[in-house]
Amino acid sequence: MKYKKIYGIGLIFIVAIIIITAVFYSGLLTPTNIVKARAIDIYATPESISSLSNAINNFSFNIYQYIVNDTDENVFFSPYSIFVALAMTYEGARGDTAEQMKNQNRAVESRESF
Repeated sequence: MKYKKIYGIGLIFIVAIIIITAVFYSGLLTPTNIVKARAIDIYATPESISSLSNAINNFSFNIYQYIVNDTDENVFFSPYSIFVALAMTYEGARGDTAEQMKNQNRAVESRESF
């Protein structure tokens, strides 16, 4: 019984190899037929990357000061993960929620810390 399973799996494997080989040799999959996905980022300029880096750094320091304000204990958090989660939330927000998030962002930027 054990050998029948091994032979069955081997047979399936050989059939799969034959099919894949036939597809490649038939010319159905050639480099011209396969669409190559490329990420074209026309918005990533040195200025925008510097601005994003400064925003993440400012956010990180501000949230750290807010978290450790009243504690002497060790603190472990990922400011980048929080930043990305809030950025995704803002991108999905519409109407009043988006407006409130934008206004809150401006209010935080105008202060040096929380």
